Amino acid sequence: MDLDISGLTWTLTIALILGLLALDLVLASVRPHQVGFAEAAAWSVFYIGVAIAFGLWFTAAHGGDYGTEFFAGYIVEKSLSVDNLFAFVIIVVVLATVTVTSMLKTRQDPTAVAHAGSLTGTPDHDRAEH
Repeated sequence: MDLDISGLTWTLTIALILGLLALDLVLASVRPHQVGFAEAAAWSVFYIGVAIAFGLWFTAAHGGDYGTEFFAGYIVEKSLSVDNLFAFVIIVVVLATVTVTSMLKTRQDPTAVAHAGSLTGTPDHDRAEH
């Protein structure tokens, strides 16, 4: 049996996605700041809740088999995104990435971040010898 999704359903789904994206971008631009763990966790819970609500609606509207396929796909995609987080953490740690907040606290010149020595306070010529 083929899944038949109406044009209205597609339109509403796309509108919901664009609305959530606009909300996220507006909130981020209105109050730019360094996001802490609690805020990041709250946004993650919110978006997971949106996906669960959509999956429940999808299951009710189109049947348990399609709902199960949605949730299986969602879990696989979520697992892959968590896997990517580990890769980003490794990259950030290895490259010794600094934040704007840490630069302001130490009163570093933001243009100095381009030089490897400015990240640790070690001059570039000393770094090359190690």
